[in-house]
Amino acid sequence: MTRRGLVGLGVVVGLVVLASRPPSGGATSLIAKRPRDLITEATRILHAKVVQLHSVPSPRGWTSYTYVSFQPVEALKGSLPDGPFLLRLEGDQTGPYSLPIPSMPRFHVHDDCLLFIRSMHDRACPLVGWEQGLLTMRRDATGRELVMDGIGRVVLDVTPDGVNTLPLPDPGDPAMLPDAATLAAHPPMSLADFLRRIHAMVNDAPPQPAPEEAVITAEAEFPPVEEDWLTPAAPQPQPTATSTPEPRP
Repeated sequence: MTRRGLVGLGVVVGLVVLASRPPSGGATSLIAKRPRDLITEATRILHAKVVQLHSVPSPRGWTSYTYVSFQPVEALKGSLPDGPFLLRLEGDQTGPYSLPIPSMPRFHVHDDCLLFIRSMHDRACPLVGWEQGLLTMRRDATGRELVMDGIGRVVLDVTPDGVNTLPLPDPGDPAMLPDAATLAAHPPMSLADFLRRIHAMVNDAPPQPAPEEAVITAEAEFPPVEEDWLTPAAPQPQPTATSTPEPRP
């Protein structure tokens, strides 16, 4: 493996270690976000569907980025884009050798999503609280709607102070859905009910003075990736000693 490849692998492993390191009071190093925090910190809250994913290496090959194209459906906060828009996330979510970054939201074509967007220009992740800023809608075998949080748990209820969810049936397989008996005993929220609840919270939230960013519709519109933090600092020139000749008598 080349030196560049080794450095790139080291950067990804470093991100994995940092994101998975447990803090003193929880299982993830992310700061926990309540729904009121997600709403307050988001510049846009958009209901949108995933159209396409595309991953590319960064200019120097130190890491990769995934561009996710969305078709907007509804704006719960901020303005609704006129057409498809893009979000950029650090990491490769489409390649055969992709290495998931812990707590990074993951997308699939046709996902029906609710996005709490903090900044479309963010270098690593544009969503508030990373995976906490993503909810998706799936259907069980009977066709019933299920709202899932960012790690795949079925949402039962949502208030400004928290989201009540079912535990994962199999923590090793977040895509597995709860069985019919569990869902019958704990009726999940429908997407329409969840969106109505978020709408009400947005209306009750204080107005945000932060300006709304322009929607990005092409990869070339993203700010360039700054990789200088990965480049070893150039050696600084050392001052040379000088001597002043003694004046002749």
